[in-house]
Amino acid sequence: MYVGTNDKDTNQPVFNAEEAWNRADQILSKHFDGYTIQEAHGRWKNEDGSIAHEYTLVVTLSDTTLDKVHSASDDFIKEFHQSTVMIQQNTSQTEFYAGNAK
Repeated sequence: MYVGTNDKDTNQPVFNAEEAWNRADQILSKHFDGYTIQEAHGRWKNEDGSIAHEYTLVVTLSDTTLDKVHSASDDFIKEFHQSTVMIQQNTSQTEFYAGNAK
């Protein structure tokens, strides 16, 4: 999941970085038992040619369903005043390897 933090209407930050992380943590804790949040900084060119920058939270999840991801995304869209949340879905296998201790 890629969650932007700029308001969809004003293109201004909705929260500072710490508040965005705290609110994301609350939303994710409600929907998932485990997750990883990383920070990213995005940039794009607007239709008028101006440049926009956005602090973005990148959320990595495993062993979940698309329904749960959509439910969390609904909360993010409302709380972070977004138009969308980008969801990137990949097939993967998760393993917690503890080593070959003897």
